[in-house]
Amino acid sequence: MRAMSEEDVKVKFLLPYLKERGYKQEHMDFDVAIDVHEGRKKKTIFADVLVYTSAKKTAPLLVCETKAPSETLNRSAKEQAISYARLLPQIAPLTLITNGSQVQVFHTLDKTRLSELPKRAELDRDLLKFVLSADAQEALRREAKHELFIIDDVSTFKNILKSCHNEIRNNEGLDPTAAFDEMSKVLFCKLYEEKQNAKGNRFRLTVFDDSMEKLGVNVVRKIFSDAKSAPGYKELISPDAEINLKDRTLRKIVQLLEDYDLSLTAFDVKGEAFEYFLGDTFTGGLGQYFTPRNVVEFMVEAIDPKIGDRVVDPFCGTGGFLIYAFELVSDKIRLQEFSDKEKGRWREELSNRCLFGCDWTDRTSQACKMNMMVHGDGSSGIFKHDGFKDIPGKIVKEEFDLCLTNPPFGSFENDPDVLKQYELGQGRNSQDRVILSVERCLQLVKSKGWVATVMIDGVLNNKSTKYVRDYIRQNAWIRGVVSLNKETFEGYGARAKTSILFLEKKEKPDDGIQESTFLAVASNTGYAPNGAPIPGNVLPDILLDYRAFRRDKPIALHFYFSGRENRRPPRR
Repeated sequence: MRAMSEEDVKVKFLLPYLKERGYKQEHMDFDVAIDVHEGRKKKTIFADVLVYTSAKKTAPLLVCETKAPSETLNRSAKEQAISYARLLPQIAPLTLITNGSQVQVFHTLDKTRLSELPKRAELDRDLLKFVLSADAQEALRREAKHELFIIDDVSTFKNILKSCHNEIRNNEGLDPTAAFDEMSKVLFCKLYEEKQNAKGNRFRLTVFDDSMEKLGVNVVRKIFSDAKSAPGYKELISPDAEINLKDRTLRKIVQLLEDYDLSLTAFDVKGEAFEYFLGDTFTGGLGQYFTPRNVVEFMVEAIDPKIGDRVVDPFCGTGGFLIYAFELVSDKIRLQEFSDKEKGRWREELSNRCLFGCDWTDRTSQACKMNMMVHGDGSSGIFKHDGFKDIPGKIVKEEFDLCLTNPPFGSFENDPDVLKQYELGQGRNSQDRVILSVERCLQLVKSKGWVATVMIDGVLNNKSTKYVRDYIRQNAWIRGVVSLNKETFEGYGARAKTSILFLEKKEKPDDGIQESTFLAVASNTGYAPNGAPIPGNVLPDILLDYRAFRRDKPIALHFYFSGRENRRPPRR
């Protein structure tokens, strides 16, 4: 019988699965209560299945969390389960999540994923004698508590943003996109004031009322004017941009936001809530600026940014690639055995000198910069600019280690000054921008730098675009091609069939010689045609295979097909 609930998954799938892997039921406890405290906050959580090393049940080995078959095994599910494993009186070294059709297993310490749950008889002895220092355990527990308690904070911030957005729509009669533009300007003012004028913060209701009554000045408009001339902000905001809202609307938004200090709020709280806010707007007719999160996470984790790497997205939209790169590198800094001073130096380096992006529309460049700010920063590297042109001293050729992007589809470049800068544009009256984007990305990275980009399948397959494929082969090692199912971008307004390209720039162009290439077909990326999340995302499985492929450095072409149960063996 097919499992229909979370309890069904536990009883009908998980327990037989654990038994088959050699884990005895007499070594297990069920629905284990864990009390969690953080300041005045407290809650009780329940681990679905806790597996111990023996029937004595003194040393936890594995925490298992079950989800209903309709639920997705996303990053949130992973973080929740790992937090449970870390909050036990003695930390369990392994974590498992399953919805009955997929199983994912992680090392609790560093969150790395295993290809499968090791059989009990094959477990490494070091894992069975898993010991951490008191300081290490405390650090892991602090992070786990944070992960669990931010859920309520995220919900609160989402509701505040929704209330502000509704206030604009109701008072001003604006459509959702226009309301988003105005909301962005006001949020931008609050973030600016908290960062630049913390001690004399003017984004307060008393200041708003006093300024209006005594001076006839709307203080929010004054903050916006100041931001337009401030270094790091004036590059983004058009000099003639104005906040187009009634005074009473602005007053209400100040009232809603003033008690919520964004400078003190955890980055992941602000970030998750703002991404929800962005997603509502940008999937409603602006999907060309938004890349599905499952795709973003897969591409960034596959290209694996290191501490100190300079990363660029010349067509950054709302900044998904840069934000996730920021998060991954921030985690790497935190986990290093650096001094606090050294960690601070690397965080400053990451925020101010490692992440760069541009978009040529006011709406998306402003949304990206704000998105970066609420996630922790990196916003100083975001510009309103044509991604096909250099920004002297900022975004120039051969300055970056990594380039991640989802380029513009369905538009053509006809500016002769731009076309003549590109081998793929010279001698033409116009060129598809998605074709020029390949050359642009390879221009931006250094020799041996990496590019990860979404590409229309027609460019990779059609006879008429052979010259593009020849250019790629001559200038880059093709390290991977992952074909995405057509539903991936349908919910974001895009119909074209796409793939992901992983390229490593050659030291110098040659006749197109290639080494082995990883190929995969993703039959399910976790999205329905309307953009709703669905279970069955195979990109995490493909990521495991891709990493193994890169690690083993094979000498022949390999073929992988998503869905580990029906993957064909390599052809040699």
